[in-house]
Amino acid sequence: MEIFSILFFIVTVVLTFVTASVARKRGRSGLGWFLLACIISPYISLIILACIGDTEEKKREKIYEEELLRKEIWRSNFSHSEGTTTSSPPNQQKSGKTINDLYKR
Repeated sequence: MEIFSILFFIVTVVLTFVTASVARKRGRSGLGWFLLACIISPYISLIILACIGDTEEKKREKIYEEELLRKEIWRSNFSHSEGTTTSSPPNQQKSGKTINDLYKR
């Protein structure tokens, strides 16, 4: 029975650090969420963090990054280096790149 208690404690400590990491990725205070997870529970903290989502600043940052990726795809798919002076419509991809390909970097 002791092994389960030790295993539960180890998983709880790891989840406390995971909570802090997830909080930082969502634009929130990692230290604050780490302390909150220590005080109440990392399980409850993760649920709360999942419910409240990203900060407004982080949402704007993600939108800006997506727009940069879209521009990069547009430039790579419809560049003037192919000898054409007009760009093709967006539904005709020439290089086969998608936005998912650029996320995989």
